[in-house]
Amino acid sequence: MKSATKKTKQRSSTLGRRATWLSIVVINLLLAMAWWLLYQRTVLSFQAAPTVIGITDYRAEPPVRVKLGQLKIDLPLESSHIVNGIWETSNTQVSYLADSARPGEGGNIVMYAHNRPQLFGKLGKLQPGDTVQVEVADGTTYEYRVDSLTVVKPENVSAVLPTKKEVLTLYTCTGWLDSERLVVQATPTQVISAN
Repeated sequence: MKSATKKTKQRSSTLGRRATWLSIVVINLLLAMAWWLLYQRTVLSFQAAPTVIGITDYRAEPPVRVKLGQLKIDLPLESSHIVNGIWETSNTQVSYLADSARPGEGGNIVMYAHNRPQLFGKLGKLQPGDTVQVEVADGTTYEYRVDSLTVVKPENVSAVLPTKKEVLTLYTCTGWLDSERLVVQATPTQVISAN
């Protein structure tokens, strides 16, 4: 009888230890998920918001699509803003910073997306001289030539600041835990009319 009681206590003790370990694992998983959700809110943000120059009453047509033919990327754009220092980011489309310039306005046009295969995951494969096309709402297509690819820290906002000349700036995250930004800048080459 002593042997049966001893086995029951051992089973009970083993089950108690397993339950404790399971609880610890579950709590750690929940904490990791909470951290990941908070991290995802800021992953594409620069650590400062660029100062936006005043917008005139007239604005060119807004961009609606971006095409990187060499990479077989053809994606719709979603108009996004910087809210409380966080850059709004789409999970399914390329985000266009609505406070930046539009094609044809002569300033810095800023577009960004997650570093995922279906979005800007292949952006780093662009080469200087490659072309990027941006379609606007009326069907007109603006073509740009890639000039540079650079990797910067999130606190380096120079690439997304307003410019006097027209430039297209595309960026995504890169580096360990997306701790850096891959920035592609391109200059206009031609306008292809919708007609």
